[in-house]
Amino acid sequence: MSRDAVLASSRLAAGYSWLLASGFWLLASGFWLLASGFWLLASGFWLLASGFWLLASGFWLLASGFWLLASGFWLLASGFWLLASGFWLLASGFWLLASGFWLLASGFWLLASGFWLLASGFWLLASGFWLLASGFWLLASGFWLLASGFWLLASGFWLLASGFWLLASGFWLLAYGSGSDYARPDSLTRDTCHLLQVRAG
Repeated sequence: MSRDAVLASSRLAAGYSWLLASGFWLLASGFWLLASGFWLLASGFWLLASGFWLLASGFWLLASGFWLLASGFWLLASGFWLLASGFWLLASGFWLLASGFWLLASGFWLLASGFWLLASGFWLLASGFWLLASGFWLLASGFWLLASGFWLLASGFWLLASGFWLLASGFWLLAYGSGSDYARPDSLTRDTCHLLQVRAG
């Protein structure tokens, strides 16, 4: 084989190696860009899920406040019920004591009836607050579930992006390895020419 043929084949092999390495570098760069896109998409879903978590937490706090308010009205209504029961017992005692106390007992009966109506109103108001608090609890639970779904979706995109990052890293290493074999084609050509001179001598 002549010297020119060896030089041409060496340069051709080096050129092919450089083209192969460049192809792997471009492919790895594409996977890096694709992985970066998935990372950005996953980050967006994480931020969206965090917003829903904060919104759900706010509804949970609001619902807890209504539950506490309703509990206070329930306690207040229970106190009025006990007070009304006491007046009913006092009125019954006056009815049994004497007919002359009918008017006084009637007054206590009216007072007891008023307290019963007031207690019933507080019971209804407390029940309304309990229902309102339950609605906010359900709404908060829905936002918690929605936020959890976005968290899971964001986690999936993070895992997918990580896979693309690993794949891109593999192609980068493969491209680097392919390029390093023929990183200096001029040095290979000089070695080949030196070998031909030794054989010719």
